[in-house]
Amino acid sequence: IGFFLGGIGRDGHIAFNVCGSDHRSTTRLAQLNYPTQAAASADLGGIDAVKAKCAITIGLGTITYNPDCVCILIAAGEAKAPMVANGVQEETNIKYPSHAIRVLPNAAFYVTKGAAKLLVERNIVDLKEASNVGIEDIEKILVDVSVSSRKRLVDLDTVDVNKDPMGKVLMDRMGWSKEDLHDT
Repeated sequence: IGFFLGGIGRDGHIAFNVCGSDHRSTTRLAQLNYPTQAAASADLGGIDAVKAKCAITIGLGTITYNPDCVCILIAAGEAKAPMVANGVQEETNIKYPSHAIRVLPNAAFYVTKGAAKLLVERNIVDLKEASNVGIEDIEKILVDVSVSSRKRLVDLDTVDVNKDPMGKVLMDRMGWSKEDLHDT
């Protein structure tokens, strides 16, 4: 294959290669898992009709066999954000079919803003470039830091906030000191 264009499913499948599919798998008939059946049921005559169906899947190994293959995965909407984040940010793992394309130098995700919602680096760039930082942004970042550090909001200090990538950008953007942090 010289060019592959596909979407990522709500459960993270790529061309019906579901979670746990071997990254060296070949083209084959595959049973659809329940999330894929449910997503396809409206178009294919209901869940009972879909349960009896198989799908032809282009195996992940088939897609990546040609090292010069251009592979584009598309994701749209916030419902796909966890799958995009897992595909981009997690360590390579068989749990994520999208990780198979990492061996291709010409592979990329094309995603909407909603699908990119959980991408840490994207959020850092957005925060750095924002014309202003709203109270909602400040609250979300500080609550996230509080949860990840397992501390109450009032117990957070500048060290805690600066350990978090978004927290550090927030502190830098706002020019906050320890006293400022507790006044917010």
